[in-house]
This record gives sequence, structure tokens and C-alpha cells, in this order.
Amino acid sequence: MTSTIGARCACVVALGLTLAGCSTHADPAAEAPPPAHVEHEQDLNVVRVDHPEQFSLVTAGPARRQIATGGYRNGESRCV
Repeated sequence: MTSTIGARCACVVALGLTLAGCSTHADPAAEAPPPAHVEHEQDLNVVRVDHPEQFSLVTAGPARRQIATGGYRNGESRCV
């Protein structure tokens, strides 16, 4: 008998705490991130950085052929 009364009291307290948490309403405007500041450039090749000395310019060269050792044949088992 006392266990059912204790269980009912626990359920009432849990329900009360749940409903107390639902009473506040959030302000979506206060939670929204600040608007993005976008600077548009006419020439798409123009890039500006804060510290240009940290970025060196290099010229792209021809691609090299990479040679890998080993191989895979269709008849081999894939189990390890």
C-alpha cells in the first residue's frame, strides 16, 4: 500500500517538474545568429587575406605519374 502511494507521489512530482519546464517561451530572434556580412567583388580572381605574408604563391607544374607496388587480381580471396 505504501509503495503505491510513494509511486503516485513520485509521478505527481515528475509531472509537475515537466510542466514547470514547459511554461517558459523562447525568443527566436534572440537565439538567431547575427546576419552574415558579405562583400561582393567584381573580379572573381581577387582574393584578400589579413596576413598575405603567410600565404606564398606557387606556380602549378605538370602532374607526376604515381607508381604503386602490389596489385589485386580478380581470382584472389578478399578474406583476411
